[in-house]
Amino acid sequence: MINYGFIDVFRHVGRYLVLIPKLISFIALKISFSYYPLISILLAWAFTILVFFVIVKAPLYLRGQYFLAIACFLIPSDPECFGLPMYTFWWGALLLFVLVFWREDKGTIFRICILGLASLSSPVCLVTLPLFWTRAVIFKRHSTELWIAIFASLFCAIQLSVMAIYGKPAEFNFSSAYLVIPVFLGSYLIGNLNFNWNWIFGFMLLIFMIIGFIRNRSVPLGALYYLCFLGILMSIYRVDITILNPINAGPRYFFFPYILISWVLIQVLFLDTSFLIKTVAGILLSLSIINAIPHLGRTHDVLHWQDQITICINSAQHDFPVHYAGSAKHSWSFRLTGKQCETLLQQDWLYRK
Repeated sequence: MINYGFIDVFRHVGRYLVLIPKLISFIALKISFSYYPLISILLAWAFTILVFFVIVKAPLYLRGQYFLAIACFLIPSDPECFGLPMYTFWWGALLLFVLVFWREDKGTIFRICILGLASLSSPVCLVTLPLFWTRAVIFKRHSTELWIAIFASLFCAIQLSVMAIYGKPAEFNFSSAYLVIPVFLGSYLIGNLNFNWNWIFGFMLLIFMIIGFIRNRSVPLGALYYLCFLGILMSIYRVDITILNPINAGPRYFFFPYILISWVLIQVLFLDTSFLIKTVAGILLSLSIINAIPHLGRTHDVLHWQDQITICINSAQHDFPVHYAGSAKHSWSFRLTGKQCETLLQQDWLYRK
């Protein structure tokens, strides 16, 4: 961003476009270099809260929207995706899920805007694209749904072209796919409390989800199960399932699966007519929240950003430490010259000599 300016917003990260984090960084840097970490984090939380309100207020075919939004903050994993500018694209992708269930012919312009923003920030757009075309067929009387499907295809084509140019195929190990039950389902309910029970609780959750779909099958619920399945598949396609762990190894890859499992349980809770099924759904949701409690918070070492700036302006060049795991001893870095730091401070709206 510092070296390339605004054009850097459209440069890939991890071999795909991440427009939302890039825009947050660009805006924060334009406001203040000296307070960049604080401003970027505030913007990240502002966007996260925006996603929360969209889930609550959007005209959706899903039930219990307040609970759907709250569930996003109570997933039983390390809070790796919370409050970090770089990881706001995970929250942006949730908007794609929301758009799938949006009531037809409502808020078309707003939908296209957030569709573009989210699609150009996450490869998840490739997963939701078939659902937008399904909507276009189901709601064929509403031409706006066809236009949204066309825009979704356009945005996917852009994202896919970047992935094709810079990406490389991941290695998917089908022989380990059976571990989905303990790793994603069992750990959702009990893994943080007693991982030895993951297989049993995983099977229990799987059976309940199957029963819940059979009893309450509908197009919206089917789409939600599709997203849940693909959410897990995306995670194990990206990283070997044998090393994934919601707390210690790749917790961000549990973000979509855990949220979508919660959304499935919430729908079963609201839709099913059986008191027993509703009770079990409520118990499973409550158990996942209890399972989340030990890891709702996360600490990190202070890196003293403004002290680093002081060193930089008094040096020919300086390496700024950047967190990737929370420990000051284990950090990445980026290099700026003293001249670059001086220039950035001269453009800083909040800097006082």
